[in-house]
Amino acid sequence: MAAGREPTPSAVCIESPSVKTTEIGGPARGDDGGKRVQGRQRPILVDTLGLLIAVLLTGAGLDDGRAAPQLLALLSATAFPHLETIFGDNKYHNHALYRWVDEHARWELVIVRRPEGETGWVDLPLRWKKPQMIFVNSMSDLFHQDIPLVFIQRVFATIGRAWWHQFQILTKRSERLAELAGAIDWPDNAWIGVSVETGKYCFRIDHLRTVPAKIRFLSLEPLLGPLPSLNVAGIHWVIVGGESGPGARPMREGWVLDIRDQCSHAGVPFFFKQWGGVNKARTGRLLQNRTWDELPRTLPDKHALPARQVEFGF
Repeated sequence: MAAGREPTPSAVCIESPSVKTTEIGGPARGDDGGKRVQGRQRPILVDTLGLLIAVLLTGAGLDDGRAAPQLLALLSATAFPHLETIFGDNKYHNHALYRWVDEHARWELVIVRRPEGETGWVDLPLRWKKPQMIFVNSMSDLFHQDIPLVFIQRVFATIGRAWWHQFQILTKRSERLAELAGAIDWPDNAWIGVSVETGKYCFRIDHLRTVPAKIRFLSLEPLLGPLPSLNVAGIHWVIVGGESGPGARPMREGWVLDIRDQCSHAGVPFFFKQWGGVNKARTGRLLQNRTWDELPRTLPDKHALPARQVEFGF
């Protein structure tokens, strides 16, 4: 798990595939007339990486809206404390299911519909018509060496098509970012950043400066040491935050204040995310008795955008 990431998902997807089976063993078979399958149904929950969270085995033909509460009931609030959103397609647009979620869970059920006139697969951000601030691949790294260039290009093509959103992309693979930058069409709504935890990783900033993105940002999170000579030339935004979770290493106030002052002197917006620690809710995000929520000045009023996370898989 990457430092600073939560160990459990904040969003999952629900689906109910039907499979053809024999009559021997297991629960009763059923007839899914819509899919022309006689057999069994396996309602599943997966996270945004496609990793299995829960599964239920029933006869095919059971209404998806009726099977969903049985599946969702398997989710424990203790095991999934950060879960907020359940994504499903139009077959889960069921008033009884909405009522069940309202009465038994704290989650939001979001129905993702295919845009009118679209056929085939549609990338999720294109279905969200309300402008969003979207963090891309929060549980992975888009510029990992195993991610093919053609896939990365497809992600940026989708970002360009979804021009009404703003997309934040963060990487630790700054060398590959710089290597591939010339092969990518950089839409104006793509923000690209690198992680810098200590002075050992300041070389990533030099790589970032070579990228022709409209917004280049630094994520100094988790901040694990001082950065007294931070070069923010060509950088449009700086985020600072402490490590959180069991075993979190402490962040000193002096480190944060020094970075804030360097940003102020250079005219670079400064955002303080959190102190972190074992209980980040208790430590909060006040720095000298106030919050610091500055954003890139080239974007008017973007702080009003709701935030989402999305994982592009291949």
